[in-house]
Amino acid sequence: MFTDGAALRRFASLEEMTRFSDAVVIGRVVSVTPWRRTGEHPVYEVARVTVEVEKVFRGSQLGTVEFEQTHTIDGLTPRGPIDQVQIGDRGVFFLVDDVDRGDRSMHGLASYQALYLDTGDALRGSDSRDPLVAQLNTLSLDELATRIENVD
Repeated sequence: MFTDGAALRRFASLEEMTRFSDAVVIGRVVSVTPWRRTGEHPVYEVARVTVEVEKVFRGSQLGTVEFEQTHTIDGLTPRGPIDQVQIGDRGVFFLVDDVDRGDRSMHGLASYQALYLDTGDALRGSDSRDPLVAQLNTLSLDELATRIENVD
């Protein structure tokens, strides 16, 4: 299970978020496993998303990539952007390895700022009140891809 540090992590720029991420990909959501309870104390809920990778900017993710998100039932960590994801959605995903399990095949979101779904005209990030998300939401998928490619 991925311990959700994403709820606490905030990036000031696209460059910072890209450099921090172990994997950055464009892909289409092929599976969403809804929230399920796990653990006894504290009690967590875990949700999982599988993405068919179309393009890799960072990392070596070929085929599909999976990521999980957790939150505590007591409300100390809120549910994050995974609630917005549906099968068929296409977007950009900034991911970190699940080092808690030593499992590089499972990832978590780098931050609650780290998921951008393509609406056709622009992107939809998780929280438009966040300055970075609001800025990136004005871009098209192609424009964001170009900016990510230019991060050294």
